[in-house]
Amino acid sequence: MRYQNLLYCFFLLCTPVMLHAQEQKVYAGTVSDSLHPIPAANVFIVNAESVLVSFALTNEQGNFQLTLSKTLMQQPLWIEATCMGYKKERIKFDPEKQRYAFTLTRESVFLKEVRSTTVRNFNNWATRCGISYRVLRKRKTAASATYYAACQASK
Repeated sequence: MRYQNLLYCFFLLCTPVMLHAQEQKVYAGTVSDSLHPIPAANVFIVNAESVLVSFALTNEQGNFQLTLSKTLMQQPLWIEATCMGYKKERIKFDPEKQRYAFTLTRESVFLKEVRSTTVRNFNNWATRCGISYRVLRKRKTAASATYYAACQASK
């Protein structure tokens, strides 16, 4: 019984120390382009080796909130915002600064090549995969007829 009380006192004394060691700080901000907020943008805090430390997504108004442990703030950190169709913006992280504002600029994304393939015998493939489907209507257009004729000619 005495050991149990001693153990209980030990945990009571250590709890404030453990809570202090894991103290968290909240950082917030916005991500927008020149006119509008950007929803679903990624906001990262990374260290010098680009290892992810904290992550958040922006809401519909472009706002985000990140939580970071004070023990992680002892190293040099960067905060960056990215979104598809925009250039990435990276800022040196300052633990004293509570709010960050990112203004991303648009960037075109070009694909090198897109290939579209079809399954020749779709009925057999769909049956084997357990897919049921129904064709509502078939429509033959001039473009599809020309493509079909070109494919037949190349065989």
